[in-house]
Amino acid sequence: MGTSSLDRLDKFINEFRDSKVNGFINGIEKDIAPIKNAISFPYSSGFVEGNNNKFKLLKRILYGRSKLVNLFKKCYVPFLMNNTDFKLVDLIKQKNSTISCTV
Repeated sequence: MGTSSLDRLDKFINEFRDSKVNGFINGIEKDIAPIKNAISFPYSSGFVEGNNNKFKLLKRILYGRSKLVNLFKKCYVPFLMNNTDFKLVDLIKQKNSTISCTV
């Protein structure tokens, strides 16, 4: 990464500014600082954004159908799948008081 990547980005922008991908180049130029930061630094917020996206997707799917009654359960379950103590059967039978409570 580093300066060679930044130089290649600048070269790409200059080379294709007047081509068929002009709209794409304009979009890059509007957000050039964040794009250059993403290229320059090894840090990413992808994990956090992925979790936010998962919550928002579940909310959109469930909120209209079951209101807040099951929203907590449905948002909590996907994050428990990697937990060794979690058993889906307990959730179905509502044995786990943390999960079976309503909001």
